[in-house]
Amino acid sequence: MKCEAALCGSLHPFRGPFSGLFHTPDRVPVQLAQVVHGSIEQPLAAAAVEPAHAEPASTLAVTSDEIQFPNGSALGAFLRCDRGPEPTDHHSVFLVQMPGGAPGFHHAAYEVRDLDDLMAGHNHLQRKQHRSAWGVGRHTLGSQVFDYWLDPWGRQLEHWTDGDLFTAEDAPHVATVQELMGTQWGPAAPTAHS
Repeated sequence: MKCEAALCGSLHPFRGPFSGLFHTPDRVPVQLAQVVHGSIEQPLAAAAVEPAHAEPASTLAVTSDEIQFPNGSALGAFLRCDRGPEPTDHHSVFLVQMPGGAPGFHHAAYEVRDLDDLMAGHNHLQRKQHRSAWGVGRHTLGSQVFDYWLDPWGRQLEHWTDGDLFTAEDAPHVATVQELMGTQWGPAAPTAHS
């Protein structure tokens, strides 16, 4: 079974409509690309972050990269669609076990066309005095250029572009919390949002 869902899509070959005197592309987020969900209690999250992932991965048609605490226990797993030899994004869903937290939504991530789109959105949100949460930077895992913002209710929204692509032949690996929160460039991860 191969993943056909919209979350497995990719925008890489697409260029949007042009308008205006200088033929400026319409700069808006074009696809919900990732959803991050946190839970300790929910069975799907707990099963998906266990080492090996054999049964959930074959059932859900995904492969994953596991994030572990230094003691070897699982913190979370990046899940990507198994599209065989066709490249797909580093992850479509990230399931995380948040210590002491109730099941809930962490953030949604929207893929934008390129760095110009990401920076145009960043500048627009800044001019409108929205609250920045983290960015602009480049993640270590997945290599996406990212920009996180808070909506009026305090939920995080991410705009991203230029991430790594994987095929089914790319084996999952285990990463540390430091790699999860690390950046290749840009500001360090915040410890809390105010």
